[in-house]
Amino acid sequence: MPSLFPNVPPTINFVLEGEKVETLPWELRKLLKWRMSPITPNVVKNCIARSGFRATKKNHDWLGYWGKHMKAQGFKAIREYQKINHFPGSFQIGRKDRLWRNLSKMQLHFGKKEFGFFPQTFILPYDPLRIYIYDDGLVRFASCKYSNSLKNINNKFMHLTNYSINKKNTEYEANTDENVCQGHKCSESCVNSMMKANVRRRYCCHELFGFDVMLDENLKPWIIEVNISPSLHSNSKLDVNIKGGMIRDLFNICGFMLPDKNDVTPSGIVVPVDLSRYTPPNPLVIDKRIYPTQMSPDERSKHAYYVQRNLDEFTQQTLLDIITPDDLRMLVETIDEDSRRGNFQRVFPNVTTHKFLKYFEQPRYYLLLLHQWVQRYHRMEARGVALLESLCAQDLHLESPTSDPRHQWVPPSSTLPRESRPVGSAPNMAHGKSGSLPTLKKKRPPAGDAGSSLGGSTPTTMLRPPTTHSAGAMPSS
Repeated sequence: MPSLFPNVPPTINFVLEGEKVETLPWELRKLLKWRMSPITPNVVKNCIARSGFRATKKNHDWLGYWGKHMKAQGFKAIREYQKINHFPGSFQIGRKDRLWRNLSKMQLHFGKKEFGFFPQTFILPYDPLRIYIYDDGLVRFASCKYSNSLKNINNKFMHLTNYSINKKNTEYEANTDENVCQGHKCSESCVNSMMKANVRRRYCCHELFGFDVMLDENLKPWIIEVNISPSLHSNSKLDVNIKGGMIRDLFNICGFMLPDKNDVTPSGIVVPVDLSRYTPPNPLVIDKRIYPTQMSPDERSKHAYYVQRNLDEFTQQTLLDIITPDDLRMLVETIDEDSRRGNFQRVFPNVTTHKFLKYFEQPRYYLLLLHQWVQRYHRMEARGVALLESLCAQDLHLESPTSDPRHQWVPPSSTLPRESRPVGSAPNMAHGKSGSLPTLKKKRPPAGDAGSSLGGSTPTTMLRPPTTHSAGAMPSS
């Protein structure tokens, strides 16, 4: 799938049954390897097979893996070009005791007014944090009508909705028509530190969470638990359609890229590369310059400056006055990711979620960056995308550090006056002055698709309509 921006490599396209993908040359196609596990569900196997992936038992040549959660140190073995379906430490919300402990801490800190019940979402300590929720889901019903009589207290068909239990009830009615609601199923800071300590690159991790929701007699939703390995087994056409479509969209959000074949070696030894002299061997493979291992001194200073808690609102709004190469890479990655979301909807960040920033133990630079972008460009997304396009055309996202003084950060007190700022800087854009920005080229999305760049719900002709990709969520109850 091509990027919306120039000089950014494409991602592997995942499709539904009956759809076709463009065939890659054999030299690239042979790199499509997937590491299977005993719990890899059929919807995953079928999805990756349609894109040309083959199973492998080797440890070094796979690009994707779907399996159980593992200990944090196990993530150190994941290579830069590999993706696994978990974050280290996500059991902090996946285990009921840890979930309750973390929720209790939030209630103690912010009060019962904010955390007097299970919230609709949980604050995840990933940076950057981007959350998508799938448009559809599965609703499960108990196969016996509920009664609060004590004589029914042991009737598990009445009090539990698990399919594995209710299918054994003689009164259980299966769903035989995917388009009809019938039967008992129908449509519908610890972790961050472990990431930094055990994962080579944020590219390597994504996660799908399953939220179990129960409705009370007033139709008020209560979150019962969060599953870090939600069930993807399919026993009906309805299951296949919903879960298969969700997995297709999830993998597209994740943005799988082809590696440089020279990096796919059994030894696992990574040869240091001088990024200032580096050129990718093929425009279809990962460009290592997009994932530098270090930031420039001015970028580190910018991060440290804006995560201070005592900054006033006006100072916070200067974050986008100077867009550094690191800023550009994060913005491009986020907007590209959102354009591939399919039937997921990004619920964080968006224009209304700024109020949740206070729930983080410490300010996180990338969340602040995305928040400021949303606030500035949600009503004129095309102009914001055009600005990033123009910077990518200049290869700014491939520089680390940059030699362009316009994109070397200095504290706000020593920046140029706003009326003297170079053309194309963010403040002028915010006031509707286009300067010398290029005319936005409209890109026709596939039929039936529409979307927005980052902050709003207004469709544009540029973008296709989430992880997690830091995280994803599949609603169920």
